[in-house]
Amino acid sequence: MRNWSVIIPLVLIFSSTGWAQDQPAPAAKKQFPLEVSFINHSVTMPFAGFILDPIHPGFNVGTEYVYGQGRQVRFFQSLQAGYYDNTYNAKALFFMTGPGLRYTFRFGLFADAGLGVGYLHSFHPTEIFAQDASGEYVRVKDNGKPAFVIFGSLGLGWDFSARSGWPICLFVRYQPYLQTPYNLMSSVFPQALVHFGVRVQL
Repeated sequence: MRNWSVIIPLVLIFSSTGWAQDQPAPAAKKQFPLEVSFINHSVTMPFAGFILDPIHPGFNVGTEYVYGQGRQVRFFQSLQAGYYDNTYNAKALFFMTGPGLRYTFRFGLFADAGLGVGYLHSFHPTEIFAQDASGEYVRVKDNGKPAFVIFGSLGLGWDFSARSGWPICLFVRYQPYLQTPYNLMSSVFPQALVHFGVRVQL
């Protein structure tokens, strides 16, 4: 009888421990995925439209740092760097960062939103000229113009890891932003980027 009084509690303890280990653990923080996207640049008021015509192409490379994560919600910091070529507006390099929130449904569909700030260095889309000492117009080097940007973003995509385990996400994202300064006529200039991309968990 004494043996059973010791064995039964031990069996209960070990069985409950084993059951707890079989439960799915909260999703681990997966840091620094690689994100690559094709982008289209447009001059437009924020959320005025999903503009793809005409095409002013570019690319974006990014990653994110996870602050907190549950089974379906992720709070993260985005980091982006890219380039676009707008025939009528500018060629530009940009760097952007900001916090974002993503909700992923159990079957793989996800939506995210974010806000942030960044740096934009733009160049004239054509050659530029200036007067020299003799009054002649000569071609001059375009060193570009720095600017500050404030952006928002809304994204929608599919996470293949939810069902298949593949560490890949496909997404589309709309990212309007305000550039300041722009020129003597306008201190704030509204623009937007549309992303079509893939995010891979390394």
